[in-house]
Amino acid sequence: SNDENTTKNNINNIFSIIGDRGTGKSSFEETLKDALAKNKYLPSKNTNGEIYVLPKIDPTIFDGKLDIVELFVAMLKSAVDCKKNKGYLDDKRFREQTSFNTVVNEVITVLKNRRIQKSAFSEKNSGMEVLTHIQNQQNFRGIINELVELFLKVISYDSVNYSYISLQIDDLDLVPNIVTRQMLHDIVDFLKNQPKLIIFIAYKEEQLINSIMDALVIENKNLLQHGEIQLSELREQSANFIEKSLPRPQRVYLEIDSATKVKD
Repeated sequence: SNDENTTKNNINNIFSIIGDRGTGKSSFEETLKDALAKNKYLPSKNTNGEIYVLPKIDPTIFDGKLDIVELFVAMLKSAVDCKKNKGYLDDKRFREQTSFNTVVNEVITVLKNRRIQKSAFSEKNSGMEVLTHIQNQQNFRGIINELVELFLKVISYDSVNYSYISLQIDDLDLVPNIVTRQMLHDIVDFLKNQPKLIIFIAYKEEQLINSIMDALVIENKNLLQHGEIQLSELREQSANFIEKSLPRPQRVYLEIDSATKVKD
């Protein structure tokens, strides 16, 4: 039930991989992907199901035309469609796939309406107001949760039982600032606290704070010009948002010096 989901959903499922250019973030992510997909290097007590590893997302390839939730749903649908063409469907599998497709359509409808709302309201309102205008945000998070659960059922077969999905997002800080902020908000609003989804985000910390702040500066231009708000307040808002969204205990800082090997 949705109430149960809300209590379960207090676990933050976002892990950060942080480092400057050349510190080995990509190599680290490749090793991580391998470890999750093949169940390598993980504690032996990890017998409660496999992790389904989605292809890594490079956000620099899209410039705000496609949002992260749409991309996530498209990846799930693509994986299921690919599997569907491979084998015979019994009644149970057919019912599961039908349910999955129904929920996919439901999510697509919500996202389509959200796009219309965004374009209609973003002309007049700040990004924050646009986000709060989306109705039933909690309910939508519940629908995403349902989609993930159904996906894991449909994608599991024979002796392979998937219990989690892993999603890797590379170089979040290299995206245009407005897009970075929107993406982070979408991750936090809809994909964070999903009990069956594990998210890994790679970025350069200082650059990410600057990206969020730049977006806020553009949004609050008039308030800044009239002295209603100070730059220091916006920097604090940006840092607080990142602190809250990307928990410190779940950050891995990569530092490479002459004595460090990537595998360390």
